[in-house]
Amino acid sequence: MELREIIKKVLYEQPGVALPPDMRKNPVTQSQSNTSTTSSSSNTTNTTTTSNSVNIDFVDVNQDLIDAYGIVLVKQAYEKAGITVKQEGDKLQIKGLLPNSYFYNNSTWKFGRGPEGHKEIGTGDSWHSLNAWDMMAHSGTQAHSLTHGKVSQKSRPKTDNIFLWGDQMTVQGIGGYPDIYYTHITSPLNVGDEVFVGSPIGTIDLPKNGKEELSHLHIGLPYGYDIKSLLS
Repeated sequence: MELREIIKKVLYEQPGVALPPDMRKNPVTQSQSNTSTTSSSSNTTNTTTTSNSVNIDFVDVNQDLIDAYGIVLVKQAYEKAGITVKQEGDKLQIKGLLPNSYFYNNSTWKFGRGPEGHKEIGTGDSWHSLNAWDMMAHSGTQAHSLTHGKVSQKSRPKTDNIFLWGDQMTVQGIGGYPDIYYTHITSPLNVGDEVFVGSPIGTIDLPKNGKEELSHLHIGLPYGYDIKSLLS
């Protein structure tokens, strides 16, 4: 098996990501639930959040992965993906990913549209818009960086398009992390600023139509990447 395929399998099979079995079969597919039904419109109280970074610590690599592919290949796969690996005997630990609990099993965030949903509404023609995930949360919620990188682009659209609001920001990946695109936030960051995994990047904006239940963080990744690969 080629290293590239092993990297994919290692990243997608790390069991700390709490995904249903049917979503694990095809790593590219995410929940396609309609954003209008993801959160209740009656619950509009803004979430009180902290601006502190999310604590990123080492987590154990599943022994089944090590047994299946060998410790050398598993370690190499994570390192190729820009993830810090620590080896103690026949055990591996990784650091450099947000804990899966940041998005999964977390009352603050709910999955909205995934790549297929964005293709259906056709709001863009690049990975920024199409290979993207909507993470539903109340306006004012603090969002954190999923990668290590530098802000390479930032703008705020001036248009009547209801699909465009908030800052649009691209972070160029460093150390093996992919480029990543965020929007629908108000960010204090500027072009050239460096962010690390877990660093605060801004707070979620209220949509132009004023519907709190549609507030979300839009995350885009280059084609071939999946949001699960950025979570432990």
